[in-house]
Amino acid sequence: MSSDGPQRQRHGVRKNMVEGVGGVIVGAALVVMAVSLLKRRRAAPAPQPEPAGDTTADTQIPQATD
Repeated sequence: MSSDGPQRQRHGVRKNMVEGVGGVIVGAALVVMAVSLLKRRRAAPAPQPEPAGDTTADTQIPQATD
């Protein structure tokens, strides 16, 4: 065994701690974003269907007049 084994292990622990803290920050940001999207979706009114009336007047092509 070499004498630099524990030194590498300490470096790995520090790296793992930094990555863990970064993961917590990213996870918290995702939770906040998901909650805001759900609130926005609940607050938006549901789209109302259009009345089933006579829609042919809207789609007629106007006749050209001379």
